Parts: sequence; structure tokens; C-alpha cells
Amino acid sequence: MNLKTFFILHFALLIALAACTPTETPPPPRGNLQSAQVVAVIDGDTIDVLLNGRKYRVRYTLINTPETEHSPKGAEPFGAEATAANRALVDGKTVQLEKDVSETDPYGRLLRYVYVDGRMVNEELLRRGLAHVATFPPDVKYVERFLAVQKEAQAAGRGIWADYGQIIISRVDVRAEFVELKNPQDTPQSLDGWTLVSERGNQRCPLHSTLGAGESVRVWARAADANRGGINCGFDDGIWSNSNPDPAVLLDSAGLEVYRVDE
Repeated sequence: MNLKTFFILHFALLIALAACTPTETPPPPRGNLQSAQVVAVIDGDTIDVLLNGRKYRVRYTLINTPETEHSPKGAEPFGAEATAANRALVDGKTVQLEKDVSETDPYGRLLRYVYVDGRMVNEELLRRGLAHVATFPPDVKYVERFLAVQKEAQAAGRGIWADYGQIIISRVDVRAEFVELKNPQDTPQSLDGWTLVSERGNQRCPLHSTLGAGESVRVWARAADANRGGINCGFDDGIWSNSNPDPAVLLDSAGLEVYRVDE
């Protein structure tokens, strides 16, 4: 085989391999999908569709997007952007709907993963930093995949994650039952309305006070450690597992995850 023939065959092989490369969000088996026509975009994570001749409201599974001015909670940062992105992705289009476990949420809306033009919309909104992962078991089929996408958006500082890392978890001591928070910024940061969560047992500790630039504070779980200073959660017993994985998760005042340590 001469050199020219080698390069021709090599180039043809690269083209064939590229054609076989899967998309970022491969669709599930077609037997699990229903086709529907989008007739209205309500906000970043809710749409109206025509399905089998009937109109249904669909809530995107496993994510939340910021609220808009039409929500009882009022407008939140990036709510309008999330709605606009959702509209650009699906408005007027035929989409494919995939159910996880639950048929509907408590408000009667269909719970679905939504696919359009070869992409899963739920995941695309996460990738753009316009949504965050929201777990409501048993509908957690793609939770690990979604958390990986969210982590990448956080690292890139996209959308709602523009201020990600404004407060970090610098230390977790499960035996002494404290978590240390640090403000790495050069400006003060209020912790009012923030929450520290022991994910394994879903114990939630409301936070308060303000951290100055470069300052740290210890958050003690047990009421018995109230004399140690810092912030005290007031639990009768310890909340951090000494023998099983127990992620420490920091939520900001909007309930968005801003830092996590997988202990």
C-alpha cells in the first residue's frame, strides 16, 4: 500500500467513525417515547402540549428553573432567560416525551423528559446554566448524568452559577460534627437564608450572619457544642454519618446548590 492510498483509507475511516459518534443526549428506546405538539411555553420548565388530541401541561422532570414574574414567588434572576431558552428550543415543535416513574406531579402536570432535534431539553437547560437539578424520588433516572452536567456549568460560571463558589465548604469533620465554610471573595457575603444540608439524612441547618472577605466559620451540628462559637444547628444528636457516604451540600437563599463535598 502506497502512502497516498493509506491516507485516503485513514480519512475514510475517520469519517465513518464520526458518523457513528452518539449525540450528547442519546434518546431512550423509541418504545418509551410519545410524540406531542408544543402549543405554549409557560416558563423555563413547563410547557403545554397536544397529546393524542388532548391538551396537557408538562413539567420537566428532575430540574427546576428560576421563577418568572408570573409566579406567586415573583421573578428570580435568569427566570426570563430560562423561559426564552425553553421557547427557542421547543415552541411550536413536535417533541418526544419520556416518563420516568411518576405519571404526574401533585398539581396534575405530566412529568416528562422532553426531547427535540436530538437533544434532551431538561439537560440542555442545565448545560446552559439556566436550571438546577431537583430530585424528587422515585423520578431520578438520569440524576447522575444531570449532576455531572450541572457541575460542568458551575465550573464554567454559566447563568445562575455566575457567583458559584462565593462561599465554599473548606472542611467537613464528621466525628467532631462540624462543617467549615469560607468566603474566598474579596467582599463580604451574607449567609442569611442559606442552608447547610446533610444529604444522607436530609438534616437541614438554616444559616445566618455575614462572612467578611477571606473569613471562615464553623457550623456545629449538635446543640451541646453551642459554646464553641460559630453557627450552631441545635440538633440533639450528630447528623453526619461516620460510616457511610454523606455529602455536605450548601444551598443559597434561593435554594440553589452552590457547593458540595462528597464525604
